[in-house]
Amino acid sequence: MSDAALDLRSSVEWAVREHQARIAAEPFDFESYHALFELYDGAGMVDESWCVASVLSFLKKATPRELSCVQRHRTPGLVRAKSSLSDEVLRRHVTHPDENLLVTCILGLIAPAVAGWRAVELPKTLRPEERIGLDDPSLLVRTTKYVRGVLDLTAPELFLRPGDRGDCSLMDIKRAGRLRPTMVVFGDLLSGHTEPELAFALGRLMMDLYAPRFCLVALDRSPQAVKQVLLACLQWVGLPVQGDRAALGQIGREIVGRMPEEARGQLRSLIERLIEQSPRVDIKQWIAASELTAYRVALLLGGNHRIAGRMISQEQPGLGVAGTISPRQKITELVLYGISDDYFAARQSLGIHVGD
Repeated sequence: MSDAALDLRSSVEWAVREHQARIAAEPFDFESYHALFELYDGAGMVDESWCVASVLSFLKKATPRELSCVQRHRTPGLVRAKSSLSDEVLRRHVTHPDENLLVTCILGLIAPAVAGWRAVELPKTLRPEERIGLDDPSLLVRTTKYVRGVLDLTAPELFLRPGDRGDCSLMDIKRAGRLRPTMVVFGDLLSGHTEPELAFALGRLMMDLYAPRFCLVALDRSPQAVKQVLLACLQWVGLPVQGDRAALGQIGREIVGRMPEEARGQLRSLIERLIEQSPRVDIKQWIAASELTAYRVALLLGGNHRIAGRMISQEQPGLGVAGTISPRQKITELVLYGISDDYFAARQSLGIHVGD
């Protein structure tokens, strides 16, 4: 790259940071959105300019030139990822900044043990012979298989209940001596949706199969239960904790007793780092932030903010802490993420960027 090109890129990056700082202070500073579009467009950064123009179009603030950019690169149907979402990209470019990564790592490490401890039998309303294989030709199942592949998740056992209201329920099931994460998809997701809309909805919902989130599922999404588990781990490594030491000791034995020796060593190291870096852990903040991370994944899979807005407006109320995040908060978060460097990097990694 020539010196002149390097100077141009440097000046663009400086101006972009200035406008991103203004938007961070005032999320709907539309002059800065338009300025970002001009900077990216002038520098030939096609995907970046398209993303900003798409956000402005969603917010009904796009200029004719920005709308032209959106139309020029819009692809009908689902834009399929060419690569899976790696752990590194998830951690560096998708995870919400309020999500404590040490808590994420700890819950991910103990998830198999917690799931084994807390697993329940398949409800009598669901019969094993009613399971739907991922080779089923329906749009919902095809999209489920696609999302599972992009997120590199263990395939869940799948049941469809078209006659029941709701979107989806994920359960920690033990059957025939094995853990079998089980998804039950209800009527609200089984009709009337396009493939990109299903990819958005399933992207968010299937993040609950990601080990740290599945640990939360196994603990009934209860902040108090998560806190008890973390306290039990703290006590296990020999740190002083408040609470019922006998009960915490029993929880610790249930979890650690199901972990291989190597994982126990990793748990000890992670707990020590957590105490060193974050002596006070806000579990509710972690749950809310991990929920917003799931929405970021959904946006990447669904393709644009119009789909996100439509699906968020139709969602069933969330459970627990997740239910305290309003639709407006979710949309605002996705608007800001949709014009960020992290979003651009994640799109590039998945191979869903435009302009090549």
